[in-house]
Amino acid sequence: MEAPSKHKSLRFVSWNTMGIRYTKERSSKLQLVLDELIAMKADVVFLQETHIGPKSYEALERIKNWKSFFTVHHPRSKGVAILIKNERTFKYICHDEDYSGGYIVLFYHLCGQLYTFVNVYNHKADRQML
Repeated sequence: MEAPSKHKSLRFVSWNTMGIRYTKERSSKLQLVLDELIAMKADVVFLQETHIGPKSYEALERIKNWKSFFTVHHPRSKGVAILIKNERTFKYICHDEDYSGGYIVLFYHLCGQLYTFVNVYNHKADRQML
């Protein structure tokens, strides 16, 4: 069991980004999102509609100062991610994800507490149960 953190509260942010992958038109969108999260003093972040495909997931793996968990689906639709600030006491247990990019479930200890976080994105045109 881990020792309780000196931090007394956690700040959560949920954000539909409408795509964070690098493109010719938006080479810095991910960095703009990260800068805003720092300004918000976010500790745990739920991103929806990340649009991370098989050729663009490395950007989320290389984010400095954050631990990232995310789905990889299609570069123009869906996708979710959970980011946790590295300075928080964190112990990964396991996670589950929807391979069509609709959800991710993360189980972990954070600041001495057991958490289960679920991040879901379901487009209005999707009629199938997740």
